[in-house]
Amino acid sequence: MIFSEIQIREFKEILLKMEMDATILLDSLNVKINPVGLDPVIDHQKRGGAEDQETAKAQVIRTETQLALAKAALKRIETGAYGYCVQCEEAMDLDRLKKRPEASRCLECQQKISRRR
Repeated sequence: MIFSEIQIREFKEILLKMEMDATILLDSLNVKINPVGLDPVIDHQKRGGAEDQETAKAQVIRTETQLALAKAALKRIETGAYGYCVQCEEAMDLDRLKKRPEASRCLECQQKISRRR
């Protein structure tokens, strides 16, 4: 194990909070995008304009991605793979995980992927 049990527990708590926050945000965004009601005027007011709808849909996509990353990181904690790059399998830097606890790649491998895009 590259990190202490205390560090792993701290990362797990952070990731669980990320997961919970993302779930709550998705619920509120889904109400904004698809409000349930009988009055079309009230529904339209809840939804906002077309621009608000598109903004909310984009935020849903970003939040779903964050949620998936947090869940994947939690799974890596459970399997003992957390803190190792999924690409090169080297230990990740503690500072990287402090900044991005959901990260699955070391900074070097992530930069290689980013440059290809």
